[in-house]
Amino acid sequence: TLAHTTPDTTYKAALALAKPRKMMIDSENVSDSDGESVDAELLEAIEHGCSQDAVDAARRRGRDRWPFDNDLTRVICQFVPRRYAQCACISRAFRGQREALRRAEARTALAAAVPLPVAAAIEAVLWSTESRDGYARSTRRIVFALRRNDQLRRRVLDGSLTPTALATLDEEALAPPAVAQRRADDRSRLAKRVGARPSTLPEVDAFECPRCGARRAYVANATHGGSVDRAHILARCLECGRGWAP
Repeated sequence: TLAHTTPDTTYKAALALAKPRKMMIDSENVSDSDGESVDAELLEAIEHGCSQDAVDAARRRGRDRWPFDNDLTRVICQFVPRRYAQCACISRAFRGQREALRRAEARTALAAAVPLPVAAAIEAVLWSTESRDGYARSTRRIVFALRRNDQLRRRVLDGSLTPTALATLDEEALAPPAVAQRRADDRSRLAKRVGARPSTLPEVDAFECPRCGARRAYVANATHGGSVDRAHILARCLECGRGWAP
């Protein structure tokens, strides 16, 4: 482990590489009906698993508690339909425990899928090539890009794009293809409006977009009727494509 590597920084980059997934418990394949798929004896155990005193105490505390551990909850999930509502208090408590169990299993599966070595390699490249301020900016930029750009994420995971090459990519290369194309179209429209070449339009962070609040935009100087006295600035946001006159 690198001495400068913070678990939070590396884990954020790793989570951006890991495609989020929904974890489903095998028991969800049972019938959703309230009929014969429910084991009668097990339902009776569920209904009477909490004593009346325990139920009353839970209500007084303002919350319901499920009295069984996760292993027994998994077994119960194999028999109890999702719409089971025969006993309101137990039903609410059971649903809450079942959802907590699913979330815990999803977090465990996601953590197991996180490619920490790749994330650590990216972080090491950024640390060695950037200043302290530049390191923080580059880390945020790359993590954001990996979350949005499926194609970029696949290239990093399969090794076709190395951590060193990833660190050198500019904003256009990091953007998803659809976003990159939209930005190119926006640049062309703005350039055509002011009579300039698209490649000559500068990118600045001096203006805040009135729609999304981003501060990255193409800007151009425009005039009315060729009069320099009536010149003004036009801007187009790189994030949402909104055009405005700052």
